[in-house]
This record gives sequence, structure tokens and C-alpha cells, in this order.
Amino acid sequence: MNALSRILVLSPLLLPLTLTAAQMSRIHLTESNNTPLSEGVWRMVLPDSIDDTLYSELRHQLPPVLRQTSTTEWLRMQQSVVWVHQQWQHDSQGTDPGANSLQILQRAKQGERFSCTEYGKVLRDVLISQGIVARTIGIQTPTIAYGPPGSAHVAVEAWSNNYQKWVLLDAQWGIIPMQQGRPINALEFYQLQQQNKLKQIALIGPGQELIQDYLDFMRAFNGYLSTSLRDRTIAANLIVPITGKELPLTFQGLPKNKRLFSRKPDDIYFSLNRVTAYLSFTHSRENQQAFAQMHYQSDGEYLQQMPGFAPEADFNIELSHNMPWFDHFEINTGSKDSWTAIKGSLFNWAAKSAAASLQVRAVNAAGIVGPATYFKLRIERD
Repeated sequence: MNALSRILVLSPLLLPLTLTAAQMSRIHLTESNNTPLSEGVWRMVLPDSIDDTLYSELRHQLPPVLRQTSTTEWLRMQQSVVWVHQQWQHDSQGTDPGANSLQILQRAKQGERFSCTEYGKVLRDVLISQGIVARTIGIQTPTIAYGPPGSAHVAVEAWSNNYQKWVLLDAQWGIIPMQQGRPINALEFYQLQQQNKLKQIALIGPGQELIQDYLDFMRAFNGYLSTSLRDRTIAANLIVPITGKELPLTFQGLPKNKRLFSRKPDDIYFSLNRVTAYLSFTHSRENQQAFAQMHYQSDGEYLQQMPGFAPEADFNIELSHNMPWFDHFEINTGSKDSWTAIKGSLFNWAAKSAAASLQVRAVNAAGIVGPATYFKLRIERD
């Protein structure tokens, strides 16, 4: 009686599992981007819902082209920059920190002009109303602590699922900076400046002809980046030095409270809208029980008995995400772009083919889809 037959006799209750496992499957994960989720998104200052009064009313004021759900996320970003840029003319003295985006737009219709701060605020909220995660980003000179007025500029960075990165959007100038056909963020802009590669930057948008003026304008603001965040119930401001040497507690001579500092770009340039999938073998307990009843005295015997406890490519999968305004998950187990919505965060995946694949992604309340997390398996069967 060989080792496997001995197991069948000793473990009649495991007979169905052992007979299946006798045709052993060797499961190889050939490719995956299933990495831990960044927690940075949960520190962003974002509304709990994009249907809050401010954002739902703002959405109604947008032109039809920005309310079309079929429009791609990247095109919405471009069109949003153009629309906000056209609402008023810039005035560096026209700052009203207490006005919300709806009030700014209403006053702009009456002829008022506003500064880069208001361009940033309105563009951020316009994007959020469409389900696009966005934040204002302060771009400051090295002398911001005690510098003169005009030592800072405000723009917007939005998370692009298409490019899987933060991208810089400047409504005051009506442009999006690009490098080799891809959008860049503020940090990348200044990295190119430090490498003497500003000539690689191109602009898209109505202000694209002002490329040299924009590059000359931005050169000065290479000291610090800043953005708002919240730590539980505390609203704070995160400062990330670029070329700045000191850690500024003041802003153009004015006191600034609740400041945090970091020299790690990942603290401000984290990824979001992603999914992590936790795979568990469906019959793991039975496989462990079968293994516990094995008896071997050499490596050769262990390998000979492995078909009795080695698992099939049958998984229970639990999903987690870091997508604001999350609505549901979608899965794709085929080679084509065929996605299926699932209820909850649990499902079963029994991989049958020799080359099996799984993709999972999150979808938010506005129908914006995040980047796919994927697994590719190679299954060898005896």
C-alpha cells in the first residue's frame, strides 16, 4: 500500500478532498500589484458625502459638459480648469477666506475679481462635486516665513485614476503642466527645475501660450509645499520643504497655528482609490486536517504525499479600499473588459484555466472607478 492509499484508508471523511487533490495543482502567482493601502487619504479634508448641500448645489451650476457621467475623468479635469479659469479675472488683492465656492461664483457674476486662493478653492470644490478627489496645494517661496505679499501661490492637485498619481491644475492660469504627454504634480515640477529640465514642460489649456511666463512665475515658489489635513478632530497644515531650509511657523510675517512638517514626499503624495484583496484558500481547514494525518520520514515521502493536502486554486476573497465616497466593488475574472458589480466585500474565486486572472476595483458614488488591483496565476495540473 503506497502512502497516499494509506491516507485514504486512515481518513475516510477526507476522501472527496483527497481524491480531488490527487490530481495536484501547482499554483504560481506570476504577477500582482496587491500592495498595502495608504492611510493618507483618511487625513484629507474632504466632505463625508458629495451630496452635501454645497456640492450638490455647485454641481447644478456646472455647464452640461461637466455633468455628463460618460465623460472621462481626465477630460473632466481639463474642462473644469477651463471653466473655473473663465469665471472671473485675477486680482491678487481680491481675497476673502470666509467665502465658500458658491458665494465666490455668485459675486464673480457681479464683476468681482479674486485671487489664486479663490481659484484654488472653487476648482477643488468643482472637482469634488464630480467625485474627483482634489485638494488645494500651497506653493511657497523659501522666504515665506517673513517674505512680502506674493510669496505664495495656490493651485490644486487632483488624484488621477488614469495616471495613478496626483496632478497639478492651475485655474488662475488656466493650464495643466505636462511632461512628455503626462501630467505632473507640484513636486515633480520643482524636481525638473532642480534638474534644469523645465524646457521639458508643456502646458494644456487656454493659458498654454503663456508657457514662458508661467515657468518664470513658478520658479520663485520653490521653497515649500503645503496642504490641509486633519488628525482625528484637529485641522492642521502640513509643510513639506523643497529647497526651504527652515521650518516656517509664520506666513509673510503672520502667525500660523497647528502646523506639521515632513521631509518625506510620501506623506503628501500617497495613492488612493485603490483596493487590497485578501485571498484565503476556500478549503484551507480541510487541507490542514489532511496534512495533520500525514506520516513521512523523508523529503521524498513528504513530496510523494503532497497531493493529499496541496490546495486547489479556489479562494475566498475579502476586499478593502481607500476610496472616498465609496459605493461598491467590481470584479473581472476574464481577459476582456467585462466588470461585474458585487454586493459587500466578500466573494469566491475558483480559478479553472491554466492561465487565470482576477481584477478588482472600487467605484465611488459619482461612478468614478479606481485603478484595478490584479492577480495573474499559472496553474499546473498533474
